[in-house]
Amino acid sequence: MAAAFVMNVNLRSEGSAVLSMIGLASGAILNIALDPLFIFTFRMGIAGAAAATILSQFVSFCILLSHYLSRRSTLAIDPKNFSPKWEMYWEMLKSGLPTLFRQSFVTIAVITLNLAARPFGDAALAGMTVVNRIMFFIMAMLIGFGQGFQPVAAFNYTAGFHHRVYQAFRFSVAVGTIALFFCALGAGVFAPFIIAIFRNDIEVIQIGSLALRLQCVTLPLSPYIVISNMMFQYIGKPVRASILALARQGLVFIPVLLVFSSLFGLFGVQLSQAVADVLTFVLALPLTAGMVKTLATEEVDNGGQAV
Repeated sequence: MAAAFVMNVNLRSEGSAVLSMIGLASGAILNIALDPLFIFTFRMGIAGAAAATILSQFVSFCILLSHYLSRRSTLAIDPKNFSPKWEMYWEMLKSGLPTLFRQSFVTIAVITLNLAARPFGDAALAGMTVVNRIMFFIMAMLIGFGQGFQPVAAFNYTAGFHHRVYQAFRFSVAVGTIALFFCALGAGVFAPFIIAIFRNDIEVIQIGSLALRLQCVTLPLSPYIVISNMMFQYIGKPVRASILALARQGLVFIPVLLVFSSLFGLFGVQLSQAVADVLTFVLALPLTAGMVKTLATEEVDNGGQAV
């Protein structure tokens, strides 16, 4: 999995997005096909699901590796090119820390949310879990779009074309905001129907629908937060990137969730994510404004001097 992930990121970074998609999509489609086959046809149960996942990941790894071995990728895997350097590891660590923080605190936030919702009954826990899955699906689209922005930001910033980074940032935020506005509109209007797909229980639908609609109100703020985070991560500003990565699911959301659930009960649990989004957006504005203004006006000449 680790090797496949690295190869996938390299393919996207060199502009070979189609090859990357082939590797990932093949494994995912195979997993979808093998799950019912192993679980029901072969009667393997949970072990069948595990076997399907392992086999699919291995196939995905092989397909990704084949791109490198057959020289379809720009990069080639060759042991002679392996030259470990502390400076390289340090750069990788700095760039990767915001993602580590973001993914780690997502898990912690989900656990905290479940603990906060549990005292209000199984329906509350089920409703909030369903809303989390729906929002995860929507945010996955935004993160995928942001991952396409990342190599553009990294390459152009390193080359000194800062104005291109600014243009890419504006474009990504604008497109992301418009896309999530329509996602929020659709999810808000059809919230009861969407919740019912996962759990056709009246109480779960009522709790989940309100939570989903509250989150949809602030959903269009997410592109600015996420794209800002990714921009800082890939132009060598790990501190700002880490602050934003920690804020949305950790520094802001968890305290808001704990306080609001104590003050307002179940409604506080339902409202907490929307409030956290607003507060994180307010935090992101001053962190990003100065950098965006600099990118809009500064270029670097061939000698490396700002002009």
